[in-house]
Amino acid sequence: LVDSMATYCKSLFPFMPCGVAVDYSWHPNERYKVVDFINAQTWMETLSATAFRDSAVAMARRDGVALVLALNLFGARPTPGCEPRGRQCLMRPAEVREWGRAFVGEPYACAVTMWHYEPTMWGRVEYQEQFRDVSSLARQRVAKSCRRPAQQQITERAR
Repeated sequence: LVDSMATYCKSLFPFMPCGVAVDYSWHPNERYKVVDFINAQTWMETLSATAFRDSAVAMARRDGVALVLALNLFGARPTPGCEPRGRQCLMRPAEVREWGRAFVGEPYACAVTMWHYEPTMWGRVEYQEQFRDVSSLARQRVAKSCRRPAQQQITERAR
């Protein structure tokens, strides 16, 4: 199913990486053979940051795909004292730091993204401190391609 979409995508855009945002535990027996990367985004997680990351890495390695880890700042599970956002909550500053550092510190990940920009929240001092901390760790990383290793070699030869 997903690889069929990726095949079509690559027929239109052969020199662009093709990925899919998917819950990595969805269809756990499906193997990706065409997709370059998966985008594993948090959403009301019950796992710890490292357990989520490690499970996503294991699935991506198994299929030989690159991994984008995505932090949903507005998709935390409701817990006592959290700031509600619909049925879910805003991540607390300490959670942003914990999850952010777990994600940007993962050498297998080719990218890390965050969901949703809300100027009021992003401007709060307690969040700015956490974003700076995560950013300082991210700056130590070397850029990494989000293509499958074999596809990356083919693309580089074509240039």
